[in-house]
This record gives sequence, C-alpha cells and structure tokens, in this order.
Amino acid sequence: MANDAEGLSSSRPDDSGASDAALSLPAEPWRPKFNPWLIAVVVAMAAFMEVLDTSIANVALPYMVVDDNSQQSWRKRLVDRHLNVTPVIDRCYFHSIYFREPGGVLFELATDPPGFAIDEPMEKLGEALKLPSWLEPSRKRIEQVLPPIQLHKPIKEA
Repeated sequence: MANDAEGLSSSRPDDSGASDAALSLPAEPWRPKFNPWLIAVVVAMAAFMEVLDTSIANVALPYMVVDDNSQQSWRKRLVDRHLNVTPVIDRCYFHSIYFREPGGVLFELATDPPGFAIDEPMEKLGEALKLPSWLEPSRKRIEQVLPPIQLHKPIKEA
C-alpha cells in the first residue's frame, strides 16, 4: 500500500488494472496548517500597506528640531547616512529640510522659529491673510479662490 501526502492510502492496481483494496480516508478531516482568517487578515493588511505606501505625500515630524542648530545637526546625521537631504529652505515662518526614506516617502523636518507671529501680534493671528513675499504677486488670485471665513471672537468673562 502507498501513503500519499494527505494521509490517504491506496493500493496499487495489478497488471489487470483491478485494485485489491478500497480507498481509505483518514479519521480526521483535512484542516489547513494556518487559520484561514489569519491568512485573509495578512493579505488585507498587505494590500492596505501597498495603498498607504503609494498615497503618503509628506510626513512632517514636529518637535524634532527646535531651532536652526538642531536642524543642522539632524541634516548632518541624515547626510552621513547617505540620504539625499535638501539644503535648508526658508519658508518665511519656519525653516525646512526634506529627505526621502528608501521606500520613497518624503519627510520634512521644520523648525518652530521664527514662527507665525513674526509679521503680526499673537492676538491678531488669523484675522488677515498673510503670504510669504514670493506669493504676494499672486495675492489677488489667491484671495479670489479662498472661501470666506467668519471670525469668532471669544466671549469675555465678566
């Protein structure tokens, strides 16, 4: 009698083609080695990660660089690890460096200073559209496409 991989046994037919024994089934039914739900979850997670990987445009990492010196230190570490890091870019309200991780996701490390209060007092933030100098020539067009906003002043307690 020959045993096959599924635990079934059968006899070999003789020269006449007749089999001398019947096919016998194992006592336990066949079960997969792994839970099929686990396999489905792993496949679903892999599909999700593929979509996620192709949809992330930019990851900003807050609080990693508190000032320009800290940013330069991070830039040197990244360059030393052979990552293609941009020079420091002045974004008017903060300074940024950008790099891509090996999977292609773009990371940004930005400073907190100089901050959004460099061109208006803190209590007036958000009341007027402030643009960096390179966008000022487009102010009229930008203002036309922005939706109007209603400012809500906080109620002063008596």
